Amino acid sequence: MAGGAPANPAAAPAGRRAALASRTNTLFSIPMLFFMGAASHYNLFNEATSGGIWAWFLISLIIMVLVESERARRLPGPN
Repeated sequence: MAGGAPANPAAAPAGRRAALASRTNTLFSIPMLFFMGAASHYNLFNEATSGGIWAWFLISLIIMVLVESERARRLPGPN
C-alpha cells in the first residue's frame, strides 16, 4: 500500500463479494438489454399469447443460463 500502511484484512472478502455482485449485474443486464431492443424490433412474439409468453420466458432463461455458466467457469472457486 502507498505510504507503508498495513493492508486491510477485510479487503479480500470484500473483493470476492464485489465480483459476485458484478456477475449478478451482468447476468440480469444482458437479457434486459436484449428485451429492450426486441420489444420494438423483434415482432415474432408481439402478441400476448400463452405461447408467446412462454417463448420469451424460455429465451430469457437460456440467455441467463449461458451467461451464468460462462461466468462461473471463469471465476475461481472457494479455497
